[in-house]
Amino acid sequence: MAGESQSFRIVNSGLVPILFIVGAVALIYVFYTNKYRQGLNHVPGPWAAGLSNLYRLGRVVVGRAHTHDIHLHRKYGTVVRIGPNAVSVSNPEAIQKIYGISANLPKSHFYPVNFPYSNGKLVQGIFATTDENVHRSMKKPIANLYSMTNVLAYEPLVDETIRLMVAQLNARFAIPRKPCVFSDWLQFYAFDVISYVTFSSRVGFMEKGEDIEGVMEGIWNRFKYFSIVGQMPWLDKFWDKSSLVHSLLPAKSSPIAAFAMSRTGKRIEELEKEKSAPDLENNRVKSKKDFLSSFLDVRAKKADIPEWYLQSWTISNMLAGSDTTAIYLRAIFYYLLRNPHSLRRVVEEIDTAEAESRLSPIITYKESTSLAYLDACIKEAGRIHPAVGLPLERVVPSTGLEIDGYYLPGGTIVGVNAWTAGHNLQFYGADAADWNPERWLGDSEQRSKMERGNLQFGTGHRSCLGKHIALVEMYKLVPQLLREFEIRLVHPDREWTLENFWVVRQTDMDVYFERRATLSKRAVQLDEKPSL
Repeated sequence: MAGESQSFRIVNSGLVPILFIVGAVALIYVFYTNKYRQGLNHVPGPWAAGLSNLYRLGRVVVGRAHTHDIHLHRKYGTVVRIGPNAVSVSNPEAIQKIYGISANLPKSHFYPVNFPYSNGKLVQGIFATTDENVHRSMKKPIANLYSMTNVLAYEPLVDETIRLMVAQLNARFAIPRKPCVFSDWLQFYAFDVISYVTFSSRVGFMEKGEDIEGVMEGIWNRFKYFSIVGQMPWLDKFWDKSSLVHSLLPAKSSPIAAFAMSRTGKRIEELEKEKSAPDLENNRVKSKKDFLSSFLDVRAKKADIPEWYLQSWTISNMLAGSDTTAIYLRAIFYYLLRNPHSLRRVVEEIDTAEAESRLSPIITYKESTSLAYLDACIKEAGRIHPAVGLPLERVVPSTGLEIDGYYLPGGTIVGVNAWTAGHNLQFYGADAADWNPERWLGDSEQRSKMERGNLQFGTGHRSCLGKHIALVEMYKLVPQLLREFEIRLVHPDREWTLENFWVVRQTDMDVYFERRATLSKRAVQLDEKPSL
C-alpha cells in the first residue's frame, strides 16, 4: 500500500508531465540536430530520413531496400539523403570518385558488424575491416593467388563438381521427371566448388541434396543481422559484440567460422603427422594444391603473419564464394528461362560451337568466354540483379566531396547501391529495368562504359578478391547445363520471391529438367549412377 501511495503522489505531483515535456524537448533537439546540423539539409530525400537512422533501419527490415532505393532515386535524383549523416548515390559515373584507388575513402562502421566469431574471438576480414593498414597487410601476401591465371589452375576441380551436378540433376530430377528446387541446387554447387578449391574436398551438399551442418542457413542469418543492425552499428555493441553478454556465455564460433576452422585444423593435424613419415609417397597432404595449402605456405614463409590471418582468409573464401555466386547464377538462369528468345539464342550459340567441335566434354572457361551472346546474358544478369542490395558505404574525408553538384562534408557516409546504379535510366536508357542482353553487344566504347559502371564485384582496391573464382564457376556451369538439359520453369507465369538482407536472395524458381535428345558424344557421359 505504501508503494502504491508513493506512486500516486508522484503522479499527482506533476512530475510525470514534467518528465514527458523534458523527454519531448530532448527528442525534438536530437531530431533538429540530426536534420539541420549535419550539413546535408541541401541534399534531397524523404523528410523523415534526416531525423533519425530509424528511417534507414526501417527500409532494410522489410527486406526490399533495393527496390525502395530505386524508387527514391527516381523521385529525388542521383544524390539522395537516406539518413541524418548518410547519402545514397545512383550515378554510375560517380563510382570511381567514391571507390576508385585514388579516392581512398575508408569503409564505414557498417562493416565490422559482420565480423564473425571463432572460439569466442572476433576475426577481422579482408572484406569487412575498416582499417586500411590491416586490409593491406592481409591482402598483400595472398592477392596473387586470386589472379585468373592461378584460379584456372583449379579448373579440373570445378570440372569434377560440374560432372557431379549433371549426374545428380539427371538422376534426381530428369529421369523421374520431378521438379527441382533450382535455387537450392545452384547454391549447393557454388558451396561445393569453393569448398573444393579451398580445402580439396567438397562439403557434400550435392551428394546429400541438402544444407549440411546448417552452414547455408547460418550464413543467411548472419547476413540478416549484419544488414539490419549495420544501419545503426552502435546496437551491435549491446548485442552480438557485447563483452558483458560474452562473459556470461561459453566461447562461441559463427557457423561458417566453425566450418572453416574445423577443416583447417584437420589439415594442420595431418601435416604434423606427415612430418615424421619417412615415405614421401605417402605424404599426400603435402601434395594437395588448394587455397588452404597456399595460405599455409604463405604463413610458413612469413613468421610475422598472425594465426588469425589464416582464419580470416579461409572464412572469407567461404563467405564470399557461396551466396553471391549462387545469386548471380540464379539471375542468369531465371532471366533466360523467362525470356525464351534469349534462351533460344544462347542454346543455338552453344549448339553451333558444339557442331564446330569448339567445346570440350566439360566446357572450359576459355571456350565459354568466346560465346558472345552467352557473355552478354551473364553481364546483363549481373546488371539487372546484382548480388548485393545495399549501398557499399564509405566515409567522406575531412576535405569533403562533391558529387553531381552536391557538396558532402567530411564524415558523411556515402555509397552506391549496385541496384540503383544498374537501373539508372540516364545511364542505361529507358529500358534500364528490362532484360536486354543486346545492350552489351554494341560498340566497344559503350560496353566499356557499362563495365566501369558495374558494381557486381565492387571496384577499386576493396573489390572482391574472389571475383575470378565466381566467373569461372558461372561461365562453365551455365553453358554446360544448357547443353545437357532442356530446362523450364515449373510455374513460368509466377514471379520469383526476393529478400534483401545485404544480398538479394531468390527463391521460388523451381524447374523441370529433361535430358536433351540432341546430345553430342562430347557431352558428359553418365555411365554410373551417382550416390543419392
